Amino acid sequence: MTSPTETKHVFITGATGLVGSHITRQYLSAGYRVSALKRPASSYGLLADIASQIDWHEGDVLDIPSLEAAIQPGTDVVHAAGCVSFLGRDDSRMERTNVEGTANMVNVCLKVGIRKFGYVSSAKAMGRPSHRQESDPDSQFEPILIDEGQKWEESPRNSPYAKTKYRAELEVWRAIAEGLTAVIINPVMTLGVGNWEHSSLQIVSYIAKEKRYYAGGLINIVDVLDVAEVMLRLMESDVVARRFILCGGTIPYKSLFDQLAGQCTSARRTYG
Repeated sequence: MTSPTETKHVFITGATGLVGSHITRQYLSAGYRVSALKRPASSYGLLADIASQIDWHEGDVLDIPSLEAAIQPGTDVVHAAGCVSFLGRDDSRMERTNVEGTANMVNVCLKVGIRKFGYVSSAKAMGRPSHRQESDPDSQFEPILIDEGQKWEESPRNSPYAKTKYRAELEVWRAIAEGLTAVIINPVMTLGVGNWEHSSLQIVSYIAKEKRYYAGGLINIVDVLDVAEVMLRLMESDVVARRFILCGGTIPYKSLFDQLAGQCTSARRTYG
């Protein structure tokens, strides 16, 4: 147990990515000692300006010995590492990183004996409700309300990414059944300051390239700052063995694309 005078310690995977970097900053602001996992060939990414404030461990979620060397007993662990892609050539990499990597993480955490585990899942891990009418093409754009009790349903509309996040989340639930103290967050489309070529921000890159097409219907969005704050609060709370959908609002795709396009235009005018 951590004494009242001892600095609390958290270990974070995926710390250089969009969600992970903001979670890392949130923990540093809260006075935590922060350790993070980084692949040997990777840069400090979105944490380059504060890299010296973090204890870095070289390794990979697919390299079990590196995880065993980095994760210490009694610490908090936030698993934000993951692969996001909608390209068929990346399906195998997503399977290994998201599913096998998460299994490795929870197994090592069970073995080491951490305090609490926080998993950054995705709202896509909940799947798509099956009661839409396949005979009605317009029904795919009708909004459907779901909550944390939504059960996964197989559907051709579930993307390979969604399937890997679902199977990854199953690994966390399996570890919870085996004694891991854990909590899960399921953010919707997450937006914030980050690299346009990675994670959910690839949508900004698409718009910046002045592509002409957008999807019909609505999209759920959430601010990455809210995601980071919720993760810290849940990890410091007594809440365990639960998952939480994180959504800041719903907007038509066209409206979102129009607003992001306007911001991209303003950025070009400002920075050339």
